[in-house]
Amino acid sequence: MRSEMRWSSPVWVTSTAALLAVALGLAGCAASSNVDPAATPGPTSASVAAAAATATTDTATSGPTSASTDGNPAVVTRVVDGDTIHALLDGTGGTDEKVRIIGLDSPETNRPDTPVECFAREATAAAERLLPIGTPIRLQADPTQDSRDRYDRLLAHVILPDGRLFAEVMIEAGFATHYVYDNVPSIYADRLSAAQDRAIAAESGLWSPATCAGHGHWVSPTP
Repeated sequence: MRSEMRWSSPVWVTSTAALLAVALGLAGCAASSNVDPAATPGPTSASVAAAAATATTDTATSGPTSASTDGNPAVVTRVVDGDTIHALLDGTGGTDEKVRIIGLDSPETNRPDTPVECFAREATAAAERLLPIGTPIRLQADPTQDSRDRYDRLLAHVILPDGRLFAEVMIEAGFATHYVYDNVPSIYADRLSAAQDRAIAAESGLWSPATCAGHGHWVSPTP
């Protein structure tokens, strides 16, 4: 939950000056109410870098509860961004699948005709630290979701070697947001929502006012 700051100041003026101040205040409020949020300046490179350093530490030290040990074994072959990877599936003759990880949405780095978004590079780097090439993982299907998306990407939850849920770690550190596709919650929706609540409360990663203030689809500042 975001806090809302309210500004006040004591009145030390005569009644005439007070009326003038009120008039100016109303004019200022009217002007601010017409500001387009999309036009609000995004973060600076320095502020993003500072928040990323903190979020990186959070990712390394936080320990969400373990996920199920169910799922098919696989090995990471590439990290695309914060919510998409490639993995080599065991028992499929060496099939390399592009996997869209269920339950999270990270800022975009590779969408065609779309600028790199706020905290996208940091999210991708965090995913690469958690899932370096060669990492053994488990891909868990979700009975509440389709097996593939419209781009023919495999949909799955990713279980890390230590048993943690990848999406939960990323969301709690502020590298991604909880994503519910087509209003159908995943089997881990409650946990992912709770992880996001913790990230918001701690102003972690993209939730920090110094970075994206929760607007992960802002355009990234120039590095």
